[in-house]
Amino acid sequence: MAKKCVIVVGMHRSGTSALTAAAHACGFELGSIGDTKDQDNPKGYFENFDIVRFNDTLLRNLGSSWDIPGFSADVNRDEIAARYKDEAARLLEKFYGNSDRWVLKDPRMCMLLWFWEPIMQELGTGKVYYVVALRNPLEVANSQKKRCAVNPGFHVLGSDIRYTMLLWYTYYKTAISTMTGKSAIVVNYTDLISQPLKEIERIATLTSETPNSELIEWYRDEFIDSRLRRASRGVDGRDEEIGGLDFVFSMHERLKALSGETPVSAEDLRRCLTENEAQFDSKLVEALTAAVVEPSRELYKYKRGAAHYRSEAARYKLRCERMNNSISWKITKPLRGLRKLLISSDGGE
Repeated sequence: MAKKCVIVVGMHRSGTSALTAAAHACGFELGSIGDTKDQDNPKGYFENFDIVRFNDTLLRNLGSSWDIPGFSADVNRDEIAARYKDEAARLLEKFYGNSDRWVLKDPRMCMLLWFWEPIMQELGTGKVYYVVALRNPLEVANSQKKRCAVNPGFHVLGSDIRYTMLLWYTYYKTAISTMTGKSAIVVNYTDLISQPLKEIERIATLTSETPNSELIEWYRDEFIDSRLRRASRGVDGRDEEIGGLDFVFSMHERLKALSGETPVSAEDLRRCLTENEAQFDSKLVEALTAAVVEPSRELYKYKRGAAHYRSEAARYKLRCERMNNSISWKITKPLRGLRKLLISSDGGE
């Protein structure tokens, strides 16, 4: 049996978890995934946390992060890729080596397809299919803004709508620019919520697989929930906070036009990017991105550092509270009082 794998591509808060579950309903194994559920993702993340941690490490060594657009110009990308190649191959072998059908999802893959694809090819993972999760960039930005309000230490710049919009653009631009596979589908978030079974059928058609009837029932009855669409955009999806970002909305509309019945190729996706960049002044886009992103990098470092120290302070406070409430601390209280008394007496002499 020829091997196949599905790579779910898309920005955070765009339905990537739901699409990973949909691919699973089509018979693609999840490998080892974390069972973490929280208020940000009440249905679960459907991510392999070992690969997520690896991607975070790789991005950090590239002078970046999941929430920083682009890579540092001060690093040698090829050198770092060579350093981490073997570890990445071991992770794929460990979690997916015995699977003929498997699906991998981590939004960070958008920034790192250039790294992972050659490794997959060398390991003989079979035919690669892309499922591109697409959501209106302002909806994504609003969702991240709410997330930042609850957990500012996790997404330190999520309150800036423009920043997240540019992050959205960078994710798709980087992913599309580096895709080498031939077959893909674009899944519009609204369609996924309103007609989930149809989107499962599209994944099945893309991969030439037959969906599992029991998993389809689970997906329909328990996984998809219209309430998951928590951040809705306005009437036209724009407001005064995001002036000058027409090229982001335009990119979304071009990709959305591909979210039809027919699978598309990586070349079709790149054509969207090329046409979009031809419509808008690339120098203006670069200047705007630099004007928003570069100052944000310093702010990011400051806020990330502040968040780290707050976390450390909370951790030590908890340790002190536990120590104060421990039996040993209470038993030794008289001895500590005696020690203070002796020290005081010695000082008095």
